[in-house]
Amino acid sequence: MVTIPYAHRNSSIHQQLRKKSLELMTNFDIHATLMDILKTLSLKELLDRGDVLYDIVVRLSPSNGLFSAFIRRSAYGLILGTGLSRLDKYGRQGNCLVGNILRPLCHCKGTTVP
Repeated sequence: MVTIPYAHRNSSIHQQLRKKSLELMTNFDIHATLMDILKTLSLKELLDRGDVLYDIVVRLSPSNGLFSAFIRRSAYGLILGTGLSRLDKYGRQGNCLVGNILRPLCHCKGTTVP
């Protein structure tokens, strides 16, 4: 589920997302579209609205991977403000997705901690 920032609802970006939701898209297409939306927001806009921006770091299992993301708390709830970034090495854990943008996030079946 994706939450569109209130300021961008009923905008051309929102209309494009609605249109694209009916088409066959790859994960890369979705990622590129969401990153484009995120780039239109400035930190000043977030702070002026009284939103709180958190920089979180979490360790997830079974990969034991260390990940970072910005989370924004607004009147609408918690919203992922950026993509999820892996902070540590993932070794062979993503070998089932070689060349894929999601490789750092993957823990392929049968792999072990690097």
